[in-house]
Amino acid sequence: MTKTELDRFEEILGARAAEPQRLIRHRDGIGIQRSPDDLDGFQRARAALRRIMKGSFGTCLRWDEDIHPQRLVAEPSPPSCIRCRQAVDHDRARVQAHNRGFLASAA
Repeated sequence: MTKTELDRFEEILGARAAEPQRLIRHRDGIGIQRSPDDLDGFQRARAALRRIMKGSFGTCLRWDEDIHPQRLVAEPSPPSCIRCRQAVDHDRARVQAHNRGFLASAA
């Protein structure tokens, strides 16, 4: 990944990571409730910024392989490649199907 590409990702992620502070400073007395997904996004952005500083941004944490650039453009903070994401999604779907079967048999 080029220095220019890394700088661009750092800019995007920095804006996401700064979002909670910006909202606090500009809320003008209005309570703003953030969803868990929003908070997860802030945390992922900060973690991705740390990976940029360490030189490991764009590399899958599990397989130590490059994450496809299109995946990074779509979502610049993933710590894993698409293969790992698909495995997680598959496992989650399997557990949910098991739970549905268990609940149906208990009813």
